[in-house]
Amino acid sequence: SIRAAMSGFEDLGLLCFWSICERLSAERASRFGAAVLAALGPRSSKHEKLIDNLTIAFPDWSDSERERVALGIWRSMGACAGEYPHLGAFGVRAEAQGIGIVTDIPPHLEANFRGARPTVFATGHLANWEVLAAAPRLWNVDLAVVYAPIGDGVADKRLRRYREQMGSRLL
Repeated sequence: SIRAAMSGFEDLGLLCFWSICERLSAERASRFGAAVLAALGPRSSKHEKLIDNLTIAFPDWSDSERERVALGIWRSMGACAGEYPHLGAFGVRAEAQGIGIVTDIPPHLEANFRGARPTVFATGHLANWEVLAAAPRLWNVDLAVVYAPIGDGVADKRLRRYREQMGSRLL
């Protein structure tokens, strides 16, 4: 069917994109992803929906302001997408230089991280939200992440592999 063919083309495009990002440093892959989605996002069918949602949320904004914010959203999403092949590198303790996670547990959450009580964390999609799944591994905390597949093709299998590098179980 046409729908299956389109899904296959989308998977192929995403796999090619990630193949390039795998060969770049995490920082360069992030910048590359931001540039790619800044160029392609506004031309996609999803851009109109994004503008509609911004119009509902911010009815007083001008068209140019909505377009400016939408472009920032596309850039942010592209940066996150470019970082997927590097998620495993983010799941390390922060050193003096380079990427990593600060591993101090906030005092008000110590009981949660020591297993004294089960905990549910809910997060927003801010910056690269995937990185949050790496921190519990550094504290020896078992984490299960609710995961929504992006389809049933090879791109979803690759995305799942990237996410599994974070050390959490995907549900």
